[in-house]
Amino acid sequence: TRASTTGGLMGNGSVVWLMLLPSLSIVAMGRRHGSYIFFFAYLAVLIMFLPPIANILPFKYTLAGRIWMLLVMFFCWIFAYLSEYARYKTQEQLIDVVTHLEHYAFTDTLTHIGNRREFENTFIRENALLLRKNRPFAIIMFDIDHFKDFNDTFGHLIGDQVLKVVGAHLKRAREEFDAQTEALAGRFGGDEFALMASGPNAHMMAAVINRFCKAITNSNQLIRDTEGNVEKNNLHITVSAGIAVLDSNTPQIHTVEQLFERSDKALYHAKHTARSRAVVIKPNDK
Repeated sequence: TRASTTGGLMGNGSVVWLMLLPSLSIVAMGRRHGSYIFFFAYLAVLIMFLPPIANILPFKYTLAGRIWMLLVMFFCWIFAYLSEYARYKTQEQLIDVVTHLEHYAFTDTLTHIGNRREFENTFIRENALLLRKNRPFAIIMFDIDHFKDFNDTFGHLIGDQVLKVVGAHLKRAREEFDAQTEALAGRFGGDEFALMASGPNAHMMAAVINRFCKAITNSNQLIRDTEGNVEKNNLHITVSAGIAVLDSNTPQIHTVEQLFERSDKALYHAKHTARSRAVVIKPNDK
């Protein structure tokens, strides 16, 4: 028996190489388009193996050989299709896992708003935009007045409920900004929260936070026992806030970190004066 240079018998190796077609087409074109290519080629081979075309081809296969080749091609396609499908599902699951991990990494688990890590990442991104586009930017830092005393009086579980309420109100405050203004709400830790806005309507920050402070003051905090019965109601909390805004009036500010420091100073001033208030730091304030 004479072997051909392609590895087949009697010059038939060129047809045997078609066994690679299912894998190559699906890997190169994906499951859907790769299958289309395979079935067109499969149909062409099937027609080629049928009379009268089979009788005029330069290479010859027995009927059993033709059936065997068609079956092998078909099962190769099934194997390649299932392998690609398994790879796709695995990749999809990995993306889903990474998405969830990113969410947990940048979300405060108690209040379900951003955490300090998300703010730090946003600082880096917004600082680059600040230098390139000089667009308005505002940051507010605030915390709950006398929250330690509240925790000591009613316990940490009740304190956690208060933090959740504040987080929910802060979410609503963030949603007051329009689509052109990027806003981010987050909890820095303990009873410290922050809200930042970047874009054309960042100047709305003072009005937004005043409405937020009123909503917090007017909210009625309930204390329930383990069976859900109200033990104490009509409890109210207040917050103190510090606001820093970057616009054309503050040319001496060049980074988001500097603006954050100014907001922290404004918060310090609010906490050490009258509390339950929002202090806006002026461009020339030190």
